[in-house]
Amino acid sequence: MTWDFGLNLQQLFISRKIPESMSKKATYIQPGQMSYEYAITNPLFESLSKFENIDLNTYVQPNEKRVALRGKKLAWLSDYLTTRYREQDIKKNLTHPDFIFATTSSADAINAVQASNPRIDSIYHIRSVRTLGLIHYDPQLGLMKNFINTDLGGKIQYPFLRAQVGYRKKACLNSTINICCSNYVRNMLSKFGAEAEVVYPPIHFKNYKVEYDSEGHIGMVNPKLYMKGGDIFLEIARELGDEKFLVCGSIMKPLKEKFESVDNVECMGQIDDMRKFYKKCKVVLVPSRWPEGFGRVAAEAMVSGIPVVVSNRGALPEVVGHTGSVVSEVESTKSWVEKIFDAIDNHDPDHQKKQVEIFRAERQINKFHGVIRKIV
Repeated sequence: MTWDFGLNLQQLFISRKIPESMSKKATYIQPGQMSYEYAITNPLFESLSKFENIDLNTYVQPNEKRVALRGKKLAWLSDYLTTRYREQDIKKNLTHPDFIFATTSSADAINAVQASNPRIDSIYHIRSVRTLGLIHYDPQLGLMKNFINTDLGGKIQYPFLRAQVGYRKKACLNSTINICCSNYVRNMLSKFGAEAEVVYPPIHFKNYKVEYDSEGHIGMVNPKLYMKGGDIFLEIARELGDEKFLVCGSIMKPLKEKFESVDNVECMGQIDDMRKFYKKCKVVLVPSRWPEGFGRVAAEAMVSGIPVVVSNRGALPEVVGHTGSVVSEVESTKSWVEKIFDAIDNHDPDHQKKQVEIFRAERQINKFHGVIRKIV
């Protein structure tokens, strides 16, 4: 037997008045000199404003310590120095919150708070295995195996790479709750022996919903870096000379010149409304070389039932499920071409829209709030 009083438990929890003396001070740890407005663009932290018993604050950390060799940044050494500097800053200057909300690069905040006051709860929001260092270093392997397996930058900076992975492992084990942006990231986190909740990045459907154009372009978002696969996209455009191609977002200068030299590729540049891009696409490609922690572009395209073709990197296959085409041979132009036409020929927009429902903002924010209630 059930009763319906027209008010669910979540509404009851949010709407009830809490005396100010019982309110909780939540502090978002913002790495670098960025504004509070930037900080609250994290939709999970911003959603805490719905809780009348939570007072939102932001703590802006100092900028990174950058070390370069012949003009090239030494990423792991820079990260090591930045982490230690920010940890001391947190210990010295962060006033006493009830809990902190830190993203992947702010492991220093988790460890500093744990060292200074273990009673302060912490939420570690992990969105990148690359930032954790798990692409370059596997804690389950030995010292020499990791040295052999890592890239040249990792070898040159090996002591700092190893130290940073250990430091972020410590943060995962010190935090009250770890939140991952996908099952892929959670599975990678198990290498630290840490547990985590999965809360997918919330997708506000109205911001991406368009009418599907079956005569549109083959599109890609932000092909700026080699690891994002911009050059793969270009090779596909050259191979399919009769098709129209479209990119939006930033492109690094050497690659941008190549894009502009291909007649069937249109570059939109930076845009303030992604619907301008998606309404022109008949299929969207995500040819990433590195393991994506989530794969937001794929989810955004699926909102409108646009066919998506992704590489088999990171969480991309998890995002598209059985509704998208997955390319295993990422460097093979032939494989991409085959999957593109397969995606178009077997287009099932209803199946895609059903798959993407799991990422709907309301659903994921409600799940996040369920996690928050464990410590509020």
